[in-house]
Amino acid sequence: MTAARVRGRRPLLILAVGTVLLLLYYGRGLSDRPDVEYDLNTYDQQLSGLLDTLKIRGPIDLAGVSMGGVVAADFANRHLSRVHSLTLVDPGFATVPRAPFPLSVPGLGEYAMTMLAPVLAKGQSDDFLHPERYPDWVPRYRQQMRYYGFRRALLRTMRGDAMRPSADAFTALRGSNVPILLVWGREDHTVPFARSAAVRQAFPRAEFHAIDSAGHLPHYERPEVVDTLLLRFLRAR
Repeated sequence: MTAARVRGRRPLLILAVGTVLLLLYYGRGLSDRPDVEYDLNTYDQQLSGLLDTLKIRGPIDLAGVSMGGVVAADFANRHLSRVHSLTLVDPGFATVPRAPFPLSVPGLGEYAMTMLAPVLAKGQSDDFLHPERYPDWVPRYRQQMRYYGFRRALLRTMRGDAMRPSADAFTALRGSNVPILLVWGREDHTVPFARSAAVRQAFPRAEFHAIDSAGHLPHYERPEVVDTLLLRFLRAR
């Protein structure tokens, strides 16, 4: 098994009883874009529903990238008995304290999103230290923009709480014995590397690795390093 590398979708990686599941949460990738609130409660229901439907009862090894890291940590915080270990890759804790104006204004935000959406794909290249090595990244991101509900899902995510809590807000997880692996690209400008200090302080027992020559997606830019760290972490448990 290798670390998940799914283009432009910020996945959750779930390992359970020898099975690897890749969850693309609502509003991303090829998942549905329902008319709901895109907040931590919704993502918790989605992940819980997936595990229940597949009858996965035992604890899982859970990994999340960027906002997926916050979603994974929130799930672990709510369901400690269902999580065997937690891996966070450049997690987006406290990245967006509030939706910026005019996106926060009903009606105006919906209109603004129609103007903003076309430039979102190009901005995805900023996740890399060397975007020129991934010429297909922007076209792949544009694929999901064609699906009905894309703008609505993105806007409601910005207005929701999935990027707002700080790491120390997850008090149950902080006080638990759930093993945590924290990986962060040193050249991350999306969720700057400097933010790793606060996450390490919140989870002092976490195994931390700074990844040289990598931006926001170190599992893409340095897979030989991140894959090795992840597999070693999992095998040790």
